[in-house]
Parts: sequence; C-alpha cells; structure tokens
Amino acid sequence: MTILARLLAVPSMIAIAAVAVACGGGGASPEEFREQANEICVEGERAVEGLGEPSSPEQTGEVLDRADETLRGVRERLEGLETPGGEEGEQAERYVELFGQQTEQASGAFDDLRGAIESEDPQELQQAAMQLQQLEENEEIDRLARDLQLDQCR
Repeated sequence: MTILARLLAVPSMIAIAAVAVACGGGGASPEEFREQANEICVEGERAVEGLGEPSSPEQTGEVLDRADETLRGVRERLEGLETPGGEEGEQAERYVELFGQQTEQASGAFDDLRGAIESEDPQELQQAAMQLQQLEENEEIDRLARDLQLDQCR
C-alpha cells in the first residue's frame, strides 16, 4: 500500500467508525433482540405451565420456589441479551430493567404468599394474591413490550 493510499484510508476508517458509533455499533439488530427475547419468554412460559397445580400447602411452596427460580432465570437471560442501538435499544434496556424490578417484587410476593399459607391467615393470603395481581398490571412494561413487538413477553 502506498503512502497516499494509507493516508486516504485513515479518513475512511474514521468515517466508518463514526457511522458505527452513531448507529449504535456492534449491538444486536432490533429483529435479533426481538426474536431472542420472545424465545426466552416462550421458554419461561412453558416452564411455568409445566409446574402444575399444587394439591397441598407443601406443594404450593415448592411450586412457588420453582416459579421464582424460573422467573429469575428468564430475567438473567434477558439481561444477557445484546440490545440494539438508538431509541429501540434504550427501550429494550428499560424493558429489561423493569422486568428485573418485577422479578424482585414477585419474589417478595412469593415469600409473602408462602408466609400466608403457613400461617393459614385468609387476610394475609388475599393481600399476597393482590400483590401478585398488581405486578401484572404495569402499563410501562406493557407499552414497551408492545412497542418492541415482544408479543410473547406480555
């Protein structure tokens, strides 16, 4: 390569690098993120469906433990995904952040539910059930899932 060719290559490389940075660089494409996140959610949903219906308080505790473990696994896998660049990447990161928060809140609600079952207190049981139900009603995470086309994660 001649000196002139090397000199001309430097601005070209800088321009390519600038475009890559401006476009988000090496992140996943929106389609890749969407496909991977939806697959993780489908697998998580299948795992939860496979837990079955408990027939005793002891089994309920075991099911709650496995559900908590499954939810945490989904969260960890979503957190491990490479997000796209730009606005869609910001939305994806926010979705994953909110999912993580919901996971922690659900874990606390599972603990409360276990305690209510052990104490056999109907009022505690109702409060714990309401706490779990409220977790399902998060407008921001629902909007983000819709915007990101995470149809399997709603």
